[in-house]
Amino acid sequence: MPKRKWSEDEKKLVVLELLKGGKSASQISKERGISDALIYHWRDQVLKAIDGAFRGERTQWRI
Repeated sequence: MPKRKWSEDEKKLVVLELLKGGKSASQISKERGISDALIYHWRDQVLKAIDGAFRGERTQWRI
């Protein structure tokens, strides 16, 4: 089975859903067919970009 290509918008929605706190990564992964590890990877990329933004670094928001 070929790997699915997730759009940036889809990734953002998944990360926002996780950060809102209403659902666990496990719940989201089952609903969307994504591994927990991939969700956490996307989350870590977003948090790293946010951290850099507060230090004045120019960061591209690509996840």
